[in-house]
Amino acid sequence: MSPTPAGTTVPNKNKTSVEASATLEKREDSAAQFVTKFINHHRRCVSLAKRFAVDDADIKDSAALSQLCRASKEMLEQAKGARAMTEIYLALDEKHRDAIRPIIIARFKDLSKSAHASWLRFCDSTRLAPAPKHEIESAQEDFEPHAREFHETLQAFIALGDKIT
Repeated sequence: MSPTPAGTTVPNKNKTSVEASATLEKREDSAAQFVTKFINHHRRCVSLAKRFAVDDADIKDSAALSQLCRASKEMLEQAKGARAMTEIYLALDEKHRDAIRPIIIARFKDLSKSAHASWLRFCDSTRLAPAPKHEIESAQEDFEPHAREFHETLQAFIALGDKIT
């Protein structure tokens, strides 16, 4: 972005659009970080599920662990979607960003709804745990802040896009 000459003003729409692009560029790293966080969390959940299935026949069919694994996998897929949408948006020039912005925002709204459903599955996992196992509780505690932050970030993208249009 080139600096504006002294004494000139940037129209609000362009200024807001430039601010949005800068914010999205900062968030591109955030989108990639969410993918990494959810990949690691999902691997941990799958590992726990496999270990508990061998160690404890009662927990083999545990709805708590199943819901936690499912929520983790869904959040991973949603984070990948958010990262892809962010990368697409940032790859476009300003003219094309303006044209595609409503589509991107609609997709972020869809991802936000899906993230909410995954969050409810996570909440189910905390209620369904028959006898709390330290490893499951720990995995739930690790998941919660990442899921909350992911949902808040999606909401920020949506609000930013709504502000521009």
